[in-house]
Amino acid sequence: MIISVDVGGTKSKAVLYNDDGDVIKEIVVGSCHPMQNDDETIIKNIQACMLDENAPIVFGFAGYGRSQSLKDKINKLVKQACGNHHYHIIPDTEMAMYSTLLGHDGITVILGTGSVAFRKEKDQTTQIGGWGFVLGDEGSGYEIGQNVLKTFALEADGRKNKSMIFDSVIQLYNLNTPSELITKVVDHGIVQRTLIAKAARIALDHPEECLEIINASAKNAARLISSAQKDELPVVITGGLSHSQYYIDTIQSYIPHIQIKVAQYEPVYGGYIYGLICNL
Repeated sequence: MIISVDVGGTKSKAVLYNDDGDVIKEIVVGSCHPMQNDDETIIKNIQACMLDENAPIVFGFAGYGRSQSLKDKINKLVKQACGNHHYHIIPDTEMAMYSTLLGHDGITVILGTGSVAFRKEKDQTTQIGGWGFVLGDEGSGYEIGQNVLKTFALEADGRKNKSMIFDSVIQLYNLNTPSELITKVVDHGIVQRTLIAKAARIALDHPEECLEIINASAKNAARLISSAQKDELPVVITGGLSHSQYYIDTIQSYIPHIQIKVAQYEPVYGGYIYGLICNL
């Protein structure tokens, strides 16, 4: 058996798999990430994810390996929480690759709050995109949400006729006045990426009314995929936006020569595949 833990910014999901990949037990707890919680809470959450006394644990941490200080912090907390329990730590992006490609060569495209593509060929992995919301995140939930909110601002000012976007944003963020949105999405100078990406749901739920926004981001996502696909390697999309068939179909329409598929398994499944390949 193998325990896989997908550690995100807002929550952590732990799943206990048997040798055949069937789910035996699962739990969702608060974030185990040091950028989101205090040490005591993180240790408590990690220990709650230990669903079996003997099964090895594979953790997929967001941002693991991007900076040595963050990596050291994660290593310290996991060691403190797990003690002598056998565990491995990998980046959440690597876990996503295992869940989409199942250990084979191919291209994983993650379209969530942000966006990034990974091309795996033999023992070499190349990253395309992943520059963050300031320099990149093309085709992501953040980009779609930001354009929804930009449209809202234009409509609030009277620079554009009001549409369903205006009322939808008011309701989504529980605004008393339109200007309250500013402090909702920028808190003490810090951009609330997840809150902005939340507005993407308005466009995805009303694609015909938000056709221009959807098309612009889908075109950007298609460019990201095209940059990664230079041969016949399979392309698999995962992340929150992969659940919108309309968005996937729109992306496909821009790259009809490239066949794209939606991931069959959620990212946490990648920990199970990793465990199999590494013979944990």
